[in-house]
Amino acid sequence: MELHEEDRVARRCVLGAVGDIGLHGDVAEQIRRHGPAWAMGAMVDVLRRADVLFGNLEGVVLPRGFPSGGIHPGPLVTDIDVPAVLNAVPFHFVNLANNHVLDAGEEGMFHTRELLESSGIVTGGVGSSQADARTLRVVERNGLRLGFLCYAEDSNYTLSTSGACHAFSEPEAILEDVRSNRDEVDALIVSIHGDLEFMPAPSTTRLAVSRRIAEAGARVVLQHHPHVPQGVELWRGSLIAYSLGNFCCPVFTLPYLVRRLPDTAISQVLLIELDGSRVVGFQRVPCEIARPPSQRPVPVEGPRRAEIEAFLLERDRLLSNGAAVQAGWGEAALARFDRLRRELGGVEDPDAALTLLAKHLFVAENRNWMDEVYRLASERWDELRVTGSRYQPPSDLLFPRRNAPVSWVDRGIATLERIVARLKRARRRPPLSR
Repeated sequence: MELHEEDRVARRCVLGAVGDIGLHGDVAEQIRRHGPAWAMGAMVDVLRRADVLFGNLEGVVLPRGFPSGGIHPGPLVTDIDVPAVLNAVPFHFVNLANNHVLDAGEEGMFHTRELLESSGIVTGGVGSSQADARTLRVVERNGLRLGFLCYAEDSNYTLSTSGACHAFSEPEAILEDVRSNRDEVDALIVSIHGDLEFMPAPSTTRLAVSRRIAEAGARVVLQHHPHVPQGVELWRGSLIAYSLGNFCCPVFTLPYLVRRLPDTAISQVLLIELDGSRVVGFQRVPCEIARPPSQRPVPVEGPRRAEIEAFLLERDRLLSNGAAVQAGWGEAALARFDRLRRELGGVEDPDAALTLLAKHLFVAENRNWMDEVYRLASERWDELRVTGSRYQPPSDLLFPRRNAPVSWVDRGIATLERIVARLKRARRRPPLSR
């Protein structure tokens, strides 16, 4: 049955989305000074164009009396009134599935979820079990039911566990959830936190998986963690945003992010128009994070706006250049492998080195680029086989010189390429079940 025009209008909805919201450090100090509404006040007119507004909360709220000795170095934690900051906009849905959600342990994770939920903000992606964390969350607006599923890669901060954590970004598990929930709502939105940081484009693995998720029935796929904007594409009727970048975050005073300026300060508000279950259009409103002491998102106009729009469009175009995406991914994977090689060479304790190697073979944050290293090594091996059976001296990268002492670390590195195929088969895990 066709909808009457008044019904059609009523079933339209604008989904707004922004990237990482980090209300800690110097940003928290400014909020204490100026009040909760100040944090995103400069962007509020744009943000309120959304009927449903999504953001990723990067970090947790400390429970009252939480012992400082229980926090690992460099945590993304805060003690300000986060619900007041988010409700001043307001945000309707907040993703909690990210690599910093356990920075104050399970207590901090559940405390943050309870604070937001009790203030009227719907959250997703964390729970006492994987079944709990993978639960569909629904926001209703303008006669539409929008469903949210949220995931994050297990990482060096949140190793795979059967206990309380975020939902793990395992492709087959996500596809299972999409297929079982897509008919429960008008539009299904999938949020994913993962991949290598600061890359101009997603990994080839994430590009392919994101498109599979869209084809399975996710109408919108929103992604974050790289801390810089990546491209947006429409794929077979669905919209995929590969990285929303930072939005409200101390990028100028957090050493990890300041080294990657200016890209870490470039931001955007993504406005997606939904008509029932269809994406009928989208708009990006460019913005940037202001310099200290503010470090809040602010609008851009004139030449600066044109610069950021051109930057974002170039990131879009990169998605369709498969060769460039593959080349960039391969280069990044080899750089990570070189860092691992140097780290292993500096570890004298066998148990510590084995733990380091295990994390790189089994943790999703690392194993995707290890897969790429394996692929590149396979290509190199095929090339070597084609050249014929001639002697090739091993490089100093893998083997020590004759006059250098041969340590177990040297031997381990030398044999890593030979055993990686066997380990690759052994470490394949089945999809997580509910």
